[in-house]
Amino acid sequence: MILEDLSCPEIDGLREELIALCAQAFAGEPWREPPARAVKVVDRFYESLDRPGFRLTVARLDDGLAGFAYGYVDSFCASLDPSRSFGEAFELVELAVSPLHQGRGIGRKLHDALLAQAPSPRMLLTHQALDLRSLYARWGWRDLGDVVIPGSESTLALMMSTGVSLR
Repeated sequence: MILEDLSCPEIDGLREELIALCAQAFAGEPWREPPARAVKVVDRFYESLDRPGFRLTVARLDDGLAGFAYGYVDSFCASLDPSRSFGEAFELVELAVSPLHQGRGIGRKLHDALLAQAPSPRMLLTHQALDLRSLYARWGWRDLGDVVIPGSESTLALMMSTGVSLR
């Protein structure tokens, strides 16, 4: 497996691979997203390229793109937790691994590689599913509870990196 941090010019040719990977990765539990939703996920990704601190890490195997993780510095997650004393954080926005390659530690490697160069503090929003919350807790994230996303009816789990991994 090869892990790569990609810059904007290198990202341009990934669109179709990202859509295919997202369609597969988010079709199962707990997301159950229709394949068309993958286009929206990838559109949001491309809209984020100019955000401060944008970072993308991809995992490649012989058969192509196996997974990716990206994030950037923003104030959205920090604004959801009024007890925080900071106005912005590096937000882990998306982490996806093809179902064909899950269970091999690729997600963890993507996570660690992306965050290795990311500024602190670090936050993320994730599905409320207990197995995802537990996974992130093992990877050094503290569960801050459920939050309702302003302007929607969605409730997600808000988490903050402690910087300590419980491998």
